[in-house]
Amino acid sequence: MLLRAALLGHLAHALVAPPRLIRPRLHLASTTTETKGDSTVETLARSVQIGAVGGTIIAGFRKCVDTLHGDVFFKGLSFDVCAKDPKFILGPVIGALIVGKALQGGKTVAQLKDVTLRREPLKKRDQATRGAAAALTLGSGCSLGPEGPCVELGAATGQWAASQGGKPNALAAAGVAAGVAAGFDAPTAAVAFALESDTKNADTTAAVSAITAAGVASYVSRALLGVPSTTRKGSKGLAAVVTNWKLTDVGPLMSVAQDVVIASFVAAVFAKALRTSADLFKRAPSVNDSLDAARAAAITGAITLAVGSPMILFWHSAPFKAALAGSLSRNRVLTLAAAKVAATGACVSSPLVGGLFAPTLILGALGGAAVSPTVARYAAAACLGAFFGTPVTGALLVAELLKAPALVLPSFIAAVLARALLQRAE
Repeated sequence: MLLRAALLGHLAHALVAPPRLIRPRLHLASTTTETKGDSTVETLARSVQIGAVGGTIIAGFRKCVDTLHGDVFFKGLSFDVCAKDPKFILGPVIGALIVGKALQGGKTVAQLKDVTLRREPLKKRDQATRGAAAALTLGSGCSLGPEGPCVELGAATGQWAASQGGKPNALAAAGVAAGVAAGFDAPTAAVAFALESDTKNADTTAAVSAITAAGVASYVSRALLGVPSTTRKGSKGLAAVVTNWKLTDVGPLMSVAQDVVIASFVAAVFAKALRTSADLFKRAPSVNDSLDAARAAAITGAITLAVGSPMILFWHSAPFKAALAGSLSRNRVLTLAAAKVAATGACVSSPLVGGLFAPTLILGALGGAAVSPTVARYAAAACLGAFFGTPVTGALLVAELLKAPALVLPSFIAAVLARALLQRAE
């Protein structure tokens, strides 16, 4: 506890300090775009700063979400209960009313990247307001994920750093990578997402900056939150099959190939279903931000009570783990998947603030679980990769979350196929 407090105090004093305090040492230039201010050394130094500051901010955000979720909105309730308590609908509605009424503002990731490239100063108050809205959205259980707000906080940190100097495109990538790394504790997938989602601005400096910021942010976030390492037994994948493969035995490879094809189809179906659901809810007449958000939250709560499971709500990593556990019947997982599609479509089309990494992972896992636990793993990665057009990120993220490197190649192939199917369907 003393170590965390000392680390937090040091970061707050040394790293959040105005850049002028470190300018003499690093020879940082002004906010203009002159060559000296764009030096690689300065850019990498600021990437470290982005990782440390972003990791600290995101750790605080995650702690705030945990507190709101466990100590305020769902106090006394556990994930394994049958969802019949009125809190499962009252929590999301109350949180949504506050979000819609008082906590609007700030910029999305795409907007933050744009202003970062133009070196515009960060509007800290607006972005803090959006972060508070996201904490309330997730803390009250609305069916969205934390990665969107985490990436926005990381990107905002990148904008803050780039307004002082360094290469803007590299620092934008560093901010995004820091957000995913601190939010998911998955630095490899974080780097992949930062580069894969903005290939036109990706270069060597951007890659090194993203790697640096992701590593620092993940370390700082884990240190402040005291998060233990995720452990999981190795899972069957293409790498494991190839290791023990005999030339005359094509059965194992055929089995993996079959699972990959099924997973890609499942992922494409649910990615398309989520987009369709969001489009349908967007057509609903708008009243005002507060009531629109409350309507989406009420739909989410009502669906949760109808199916009797908290898996429809945001509940940290519990829904994803439950979907992969293989303990639910085929009818049950398909019912939960359909319910999750509706609830997430309602939330994402409203003024509520959150991301879709977690919902797409859960949807893919639920859909795949109707076939087998192995297909569920591949489909989780493929659904995320297809939905966002980032197959490398999807494969690496699931492999990191489950500590199963053997999943990378088959998950990547499934994500590429799912993306192709989704594009064909649209």
